[in-house]
Amino acid sequence: CRAGAEATCAEGQSSDDALSSNPAPSFLDRERELQAAVRREDFAEAARLRDALQEAKFGGELSVLNANRDFFAAVRARDAGRMSELWCKAAHSCCIHAAKRPVLGHAAVLDSWREKFRESKRARADYETQSVVIRDRIGRVVVLNEKKHEVITNFFERTPEGWKLWCHQVGAMEAQKERPSLGQLARTIPRGLRAAAGWLRRLRPRRAPVPQL
Repeated sequence: CRAGAEATCAEGQSSDDALSSNPAPSFLDRERELQAAVRREDFAEAARLRDALQEAKFGGELSVLNANRDFFAAVRARDAGRMSELWCKAAHSCCIHAAKRPVLGHAAVLDSWREKFRESKRARADYETQSVVIRDRIGRVVVLNEKKHEVITNFFERTPEGWKLWCHQVGAMEAQKERPSLGQLARTIPRGLRAAAGWLRRLRPRRAPVPQL
């Protein structure tokens, strides 16, 4: 998957053309304005831009998390129609299912999901969101599935129609190391005490024999 999307989710349109109806400044624009205000020591303007940047970032993260939630709802329901609405309808859409080769383009991505829904059984999996990051018009969500030992990365693109999924990737991860239970820890205490006692005995100086008169 690419780090940024060159085309928007509308087929045949560039990102700049499609977003011309949404002139809101990007995160990069706000950051440049903030840096310029700091350089000219306009601290009141810098504070205003900082607050606007934080507010936009927080709102973007919530929107991306909602889009990510809708994605997993479509997966659980095996709803190909709902899945189609979540994806960017563009050539740069990319999907990498677990242990599968990359699938490129909206039509091919949707075909891969229809095939996956036909093959898999309806099952509820537990997913844990690890992080969400917004950078300009791209949002990234990392999700873990401890039961299947999978890490899922979803990339979303901000469009006039909202945040749309343009890259989904599933990879394998190592099993989480389990912490010892209290019972296991308790069973190790006597062995530790015996080992410590033996170590102390070895360190204790031996008394010299008393000569007999």
